[in-house]
Amino acid sequence: MEKHTATHLLNWALRQTLGPGTKQQGSHLNPERLRFDVATQTPLTPEQLQAVENTVQEAVGQDKAVYMEEVALALTTQVPGLCSLDEVYPDPVRVVSVGVPVAHALDPASQAALQTSVELCCGTHLLRTGAVGDLVIIGERQLSKGTTRLLAVTGEQAQQARELGQSLTREVKAATERLSQGSRDGVEAHRLSKDIGRLIEAVDTSVMPQWQRRELLATLKMLQRRANTAIRKLEMGQAAKKTQELLERHSKGPLIVDTVSAESLSVSAAQAGLPQGLGRAQS
Repeated sequence: MEKHTATHLLNWALRQTLGPGTKQQGSHLNPERLRFDVATQTPLTPEQLQAVENTVQEAVGQDKAVYMEEVALALTTQVPGLCSLDEVYPDPVRVVSVGVPVAHALDPASQAALQTSVELCCGTHLLRTGAVGDLVIIGERQLSKGTTRLLAVTGEQAQQARELGQSLTREVKAATERLSQGSRDGVEAHRLSKDIGRLIEAVDTSVMPQWQRRELLATLKMLQRRANTAIRKLEMGQAAKKTQELLERHSKGPLIVDTVSAESLSVSAAQAGLPQGLGRAQS
């Protein structure tokens, strides 16, 4: 019942965010989560995903009554905004309306079906939207061109997903601050890079708001690029310093410079920005 009513609210919130022409392509629910397929021209942005969640949260917070009534199928055919799938419905058909009595919702003059969730549905539902508790979209992917699949959780699971998202956000913020402080220590720089990699895996696999996941992953990948650049600069500086020390110790006589030992095995004299001719050059 909780997931079913949440599915109706999600469908309505998608139309509110993406436009009235947004069409449901299918849905499935179980006690753990709900799945919703929607026709879209482009993938949803993080801002759109968050807006959809906020719209559902608002309806849940208002604790609206959920009205259900069986009516003649003919009464539903001309109602603007009434949502139905391309299926054959029984006559009479059951109408589920959120916040507006069914008779009022089916009145073409009221336009109520454009302002709230009104659908043909034979499933079981809650009596009030407040019992949904919360809804979080935890996954989103393109099934095919023009169709997006959303995964969502409700109630306590949704609250746990939000808390985990907030916790990971704090960790990403801390990593950002560590990187901005800089480091002269290659060991610390490598440790930060590994921590960022661990955060990327955690954010990518955790049950958390999808809009937040995408924002954090974008931030983390930027941090990873900056961290790797900082590590390369440190290693190149270390290699150049060791090479200079080598040249000073052997200022006279023949000298061949090959590989200069550094903390990173991948750094060679040629990578260290040495003057042309020092890499495998004889002087």
